[in-house]
Amino acid sequence: MGSTLGIDDNATVDVKKIYYCKKCKHEFDERLHRSLFVKTFLFWLPLRKYACYYCKRNYYVFR
Repeated sequence: MGSTLGIDDNATVDVKKIYYCKKCKHEFDERLHRSLFVKTFLFWLPLRKYACYYCKRNYYVFR
């Protein structure tokens, strides 16, 4: 039986996870490119590099 509002019952919504800076607790401003070392030797780790311009720090975050 279909939905009465015209919305598919099996529809999914993409949820974007928001990461916060460990030091100042602000939301990260930008995602950066990983270093060559991390891309080459730690490619199997699900790491992402983010920048916080409020406290001027960069962090690696596990997805």
